[in-house]
Amino acid sequence: NCLSVLGWGVIGLLIWAATGSSFPILFLLLVGLVQPSMWLRGRMTKRRNEIRRLMPYALDLLTLSVEAGLDFTAALARITPKLGTSALAQEYGEMLRQIRLGRSRAEALREMADRTGMGEVTAFCSSLIQADELGADLGPVLRVLSDQMREQRSNRAEKKAMEAPVKILFPLIVFIFPTVFIILFAPIAINYLSHMFGW
Repeated sequence: NCLSVLGWGVIGLLIWAATGSSFPILFLLLVGLVQPSMWLRGRMTKRRNEIRRLMPYALDLLTLSVEAGLDFTAALARITPKLGTSALAQEYGEMLRQIRLGRSRAEALREMADRTGMGEVTAFCSSLIQADELGADLGPVLRVLSDQMREQRSNRAEKKAMEAPVKILFPLIVFIFPTVFIILFAPIAINYLSHMFGW
């Protein structure tokens, strides 16, 4: 944050030296204060969207591996490389590392939920912790979670599709409609003015 303020402040000083106006300094110092938090927020949003997008696929793989007879740790080790270098692969890899270092599965799951701060991941971790406590078979639990996440993804896609007409309204009003009106009515207006003023 300090480096950002310093960098933008130096740019502001250079502009002040060239123009003699102190306003750019204040404006660029404000940019320097705000930019790091905006950048960090953008990175967090991108990471969470990536995790959200891959969760149903990863859960399907995990479900198939567990139903094929692997235990949770072995199934996790099997599917993590298939997720490449994604944010979800990093989270699963960290959870797997903690389990191998001796942490309990519940502790590793809770830490994963805390790190991501996402409702979907928290629901996934809570369901697995509860299944462990009750001694339930993980296969059916993972199958239900996978179905739920696919349904949530479908609902999000429908919601975005419904929001699209509202989002496109502003560009239509500001950019498209004026252009259409100019194309349609400019010749009429020019013709009217030429007759009116005898051009």
